Amino acid sequence: MARKHDLPVIVDAAAQLPPKANLTRFLSEGATLVAYSGGKAIRGPQGTGILCGEKELVVSALIQQLDMDI
Repeated sequence: MARKHDLPVIVDAAAQLPPKANLTRFLSEGATLVAYSGGKAIRGPQGTGILCGEKELVVSALIQQLDMDI
């Protein structure tokens, strides 16, 4: 429905692992971006994670993060 109206869908999947099938599930269901927490099931540092989806939006998020480090 969101694509029909040209609206992006961002899924906060911080607590959606396991199962590992959820790494691809939300994108295959049509999400624009999916964010996974690095500090939960992935067991990385709390400030880490995975952002996946449309390349242009992932790159935009990366650029914003880099600006904060200056």
